[in-house]
Amino acid sequence: MFDVTVRHLKEVGVGTKFVSAEPLLGPIRMEEDPGLDWLIIGAQTGRRPMQPLNTWVDDLVADAQCWGIKIFCKGNLEGCSIREWPA
Repeated sequence: MFDVTVRHLKEVGVGTKFVSAEPLLGPIRMEEDPGLDWLIIGAQTGRRPMQPLNTWVDDLVADAQCWGIKIFCKGNLEGCSIREWPA
């Protein structure tokens, strides 16, 4: 779903493009620049063990930082306290 969403967002002429990846139920990788300004990441509250979620979050955060995307990690993610806002 992430790739489909990003493909559609690239066609939309809006100021701030963002994706809310929550609940994060599997790994998402950004091997190409998705053209996003902001990425919100969250867990499925109370139903998901943190492993392998921590690995998925770490990889997604690293990819977003590589492409200069601001990141907002929801409070239900252990070990991720990034709270950035797009300019």
